[in-house]
Amino acid sequence: MGEFIRWALVPVMRAWAARAGAGLGHVPRPTDAPHARSAGIDSDRVLVFGSGPAVGWGVLSHDLGLPGSLARALSARTRRGVEVDAIFNPHSTARSAVADLRDHDLSRYDAIVVTLGGNDALTLTSVRAWRRDLSAFLRMLVRGSSRSTQVFMMGVQPIRAVPVFDGPLGSIAERHAQLLNQTTAVLCRSLPRTTFVPLTARPGVPSDRFRTAEDYRHWAGLLADSMVGPLGVERPGERESPA
Repeated sequence: MGEFIRWALVPVMRAWAARAGAGLGHVPRPTDAPHARSAGIDSDRVLVFGSGPAVGWGVLSHDLGLPGSLARALSARTRRGVEVDAIFNPHSTARSAVADLRDHDLSRYDAIVVTLGGNDALTLTSVRAWRRDLSAFLRMLVRGSSRSTQVFMMGVQPIRAVPVFDGPLGSIAERHAQLLNQTTAVLCRSLPRTTFVPLTARPGVPSDRFRTAEDYRHWAGLLADSMVGPLGVERPGERESPA
């Protein structure tokens, strides 16, 4: 997409995203405390932050959403306990993310999972602005966390897999999301302790069906497969002390 075409489409996409997003008000989402755990020794401490999958659209409990699904998937692979906290905002963007987490203590986490980009794709945030804002945010996470904290940046989920965005304008947003994902992957490779995790839609699911606990299990599995190597298979007492 040429820059002039993108610029001309921005007001159209913003108006459409606002109208379509209003339909999410009727979609179930968790109302319980944003925490989940999987019992075990030497627990890994994980923070899930962002919009989209972090919010838990489609389920009524964070245990059925990404926090609980990730706790179980990661524990099954490491044989350790997992404690997950979630901080989320349906409207978060790469630009707002620094302010959203600035006052939080990140040093207590072994891993930080970031779910951003859906809102930026829907409103056609320029690749240049995305790279600048996401770089500032990810660098803040690396600086503000301990020397052993691993950061996992999730790719933008397939836009048209969300029923309210499944249409011609959704196709434009999905193509833009692919550009953002490519930029994110390159950026993550340039940063220490930072891994890009592409997301795919769960195969065989009708496009008119909103996400369910099975979708979060699918995404948690993708995440856990990427996390288990960087987190390592440590024995109790071997974890590095925070800086």
